[in-house]
Amino acid sequence: MDLRIEKILGRIRAEASSSLSATGERYEQDRVVDFEDIRQVNAQSGRTQSIVPRRFHRLRRLTAVTVASVLLIGAGMAGLGYLSPTFADSMRSVPVIGSLFSLYGDKGMQAAAEKGLVQSVAVTETHGDTTISVKNVIYDGARIVLEVQREDEGEFYSRNLQESKHGELTWVDAYLQGQQLLPSWGPAGEDSVLVNIDRLQSELPSQFTLGVKLTVAGVEEPFSFDVPVKVNAEPVVIEKPEMPDTLAYRGFVVDKVVVTPVTTQVFFHLRPKAEDTANTFVHPDDFDMSAARDDQGRVYEILGRQGEPESESGSEQLYIFEPVNKGASALKLNFNVAGGPDGKPYTIEMEVPLPDHQR
Repeated sequence: MDLRIEKILGRIRAEASSSLSATGERYEQDRVVDFEDIRQVNAQSGRTQSIVPRRFHRLRRLTAVTVASVLLIGAGMAGLGYLSPTFADSMRSVPVIGSLFSLYGDKGMQAAAEKGLVQSVAVTETHGDTTISVKNVIYDGARIVLEVQREDEGEFYSRNLQESKHGELTWVDAYLQGQQLLPSWGPAGEDSVLVNIDRLQSELPSQFTLGVKLTVAGVEEPFSFDVPVKVNAEPVVIEKPEMPDTLAYRGFVVDKVVVTPVTTQVFFHLRPKAEDTANTFVHPDDFDMSAARDDQGRVYEILGRQGEPESESGSEQLYIFEPVNKGASALKLNFNVAGGPDGKPYTIEMEVPLPDHQR
């Protein structure tokens, strides 16, 4: 079985590489998306579908925060869906839990699959001749990822919401204890999607039931699921790590760094303007973070971001990075802020020592 899986994965990797080379410019256009373009509008319903672009490469004002209390910039679902139906059919014959996370997911999802942290749930609902199942889930306390499969011909993921075909997924709603969550989703082969939820407005419990509703073109009633979710990894929490004075001078307070096998989470806040007696604090629109690095030079890309606009109490922020290698002894965080001595953006580096038991 291991040899068979390795052969299939080898063929898939080869085709994925070829597909990316052949599609070149189109792929880059899919990934490089301005903040103003991260939502596709469904003209009939007036709703929006979250599209997850890569991180910012320059500082800019995010005007959209005036109409949203929480925003996300993440690359979690970028690059999904570049494998052919032929290989998807091959993978269906290999009973590996979490295989779609390994093939189509980012490094956090891949790590969860490799370490056996994918939970099988298998809840199913049928309307007419369409059957949909939530098959697997990943949850590490900060991020929820669902594997959703439809039993039908044709592609499940809708690439044009204004002209969706029968059986295509057009919308995802998620709820927890009355709180509406903000999912994004992307294709994982012909008949599946991966639903990613990391814009959480408050910390979630270690175990809960997640309400999920899927709207499918040509099916009148939404598909509704109660998905059991529980933390599948013990986190390492580094409370109030030591900060460089230059970062504190700009109004940053790093509250904690949480390391799990699936993600690395950096929680911090910006102090309120009322406390800015020296007029040096950064505005929430005038900073971002670069990919993190460890003491051995390994790079950890940003998977997602959420943050609040400026308020009287400041602004809570969360960045989610790829999981840190267990061999790392320190994590280097890079804060890019506007308003340097020459008027140009500059970077403040913060090094966070990692405890021995993380390694």
